[in-house]
Amino acid sequence: MRGKIVSEAAERRREPSLFDRHKTETAKPELSWMGLRLSVVSNLFSAAYYAELLFRYELLRDEAASIVYVACRECRTSQDIVRHTGRPKNTVARAVRNLEQRGFVVRSEDLHDSRASRIKLTERGRDMFRKIERVAVRHDLLAFDGLTGQEQETLARLLDKLTRTLLGSQNDG
Repeated sequence: MRGKIVSEAAERRREPSLFDRHKTETAKPELSWMGLRLSVVSNLFSAAYYAELLFRYELLRDEAASIVYVACRECRTSQDIVRHTGRPKNTVARAVRNLEQRGFVVRSEDLHDSRASRIKLTERGRDMFRKIERVAVRHDLLAFDGLTGQEQETLARLLDKLTRTLLGSQNDG
């Protein structure tokens, strides 16, 4: 599988970008197609990542994302997962229900909001998080191999900033 991912990534690096050939008339030319470009990069990266999680652990995208979010933010609600992943409520609710049935999470009453349930990973869920983390690290190493350490740090900073901006705009609107 690694060889296929690496050869596909190398082949894509040789192709000229669609976005280079079709610049838009924007106030800031450097932002031409930026959102779509981010979406394409995300899709290219996540397709292989989630395919491996499905193949190895029978985890769907939203199940894996929910495990990761709960592991990193200990004891959250489905609504928190929806807000931070951008995934639909019904999809996250189904994922959490499936994870509970499989013994990866437990839900308990939220003392501050009777409509919500607090979600925590079980020991089995924490084990699965560690497996997901290993897959993520492997895919990160492959995807970011062409960037210098400084470029990787800059990208991480910019992605964090963009995420905060987008989450802030969701809260404002």
